Amino acid sequence: MANKIQLRRDTTANWSANNPTLALGELGLDITTGQFKIGDGATAWNSLAYATGATGPAGPTGPAGPTGPAGPTGPQGATGAQGATGPQGTTGAQGATGAQGPAGNDGAAGAVGPQGPAGATGPQGATGAQGPAGNDGADGTDGTDGATGPQGPAGATGPQGATGPAGADGSDGATGATGPQGPAGNDGADGAAGADGADGATGPQGPTGATGPQGPTGPQGPAATLTDALTGHIETPAAKVYTLDPGSVVDRTVTAFYARTGGGSCSVVLKRDTTTVGTMTATTSSTNALVTNTSIGADEVITLTVSSLSSSPAPTDLIFSMEYTQ
Repeated sequence: MANKIQLRRDTTANWSANNPTLALGELGLDITTGQFKIGDGATAWNSLAYATGATGPAGPTGPAGPTGPAGPTGPQGATGAQGATGPQGTTGAQGATGAQGPAGNDGAAGAVGPQGPAGATGPQGATGAQGPAGNDGADGTDGTDGATGPQGPAGATGPQGATGPAGADGSDGATGATGPQGPAGNDGADGAAGADGADGATGPQGPTGATGPQGPTGPQGPAATLTDALTGHIETPAAKVYTLDPGSVVDRTVTAFYARTGGGSCSVVLKRDTTTVGTMTATTSSTNALVTNTSIGADEVITLTVSSLSSSPAPTDLIFSMEYTQ
């Protein structure tokens, strides 16, 4: 894990209200104006001047103009012409502006929640009406007529006339009447029924049903969690309170606190405002501290209190790390 060094920093109002005394060579950044002060170990903040660049050297003085000639004795002669003004000396170079402290990294944006499921498909439209039935097939042909009935019996022969004298032959008797017509024969069987006509064409498709309503949007996905660390290095620890962050910009949850020295030992206490988050004795082989009260609210001040410094040897190169999620 890479180490990150952050300068002690605060707003103009907080610096003025707290009026701390910076250690010798300690930088204090005013994040309202972008200026900084360098401590001398004795002067309080409000009496300490902001650091500025050195003043450039004064430009050389221009040469004096020539004196005008004296007027003749007697009436006052005219005043001689004003000598030319010497050239303006060059302006000293502007002192270099102190370096701006690095800005903290922005947290990563949370992932976008998943797309809600698509709404159900609307119901199928009603089936169109049945087309009209096809025409009936043509009737079969009539059967053939039955055969003619038998001839009726001949009528009875008239009685024999009396034998007359033989005279001329009598004329032939009239032909008996024709017997009645015999009954008609039975009708032939009906011809086979014609084949059914073809089915009529299918009616047109009914209109499609309306689309069903849009399904509800799925729930918002969980926000992404950013893991980061607030780290620092104090070359020569002093028994004092160090401000690590004058105001947390978002809620944070502390997951671990660690401190170790390059030599000697000291007691370190990590706090949020006045509440203790973790405490431990930092040595050359110390490990993680037990952390409690791990929730840090927005705008809470995060500090590191150093005390109980060993005397032989004195503690040096105190490094610390507060790991957190937000």
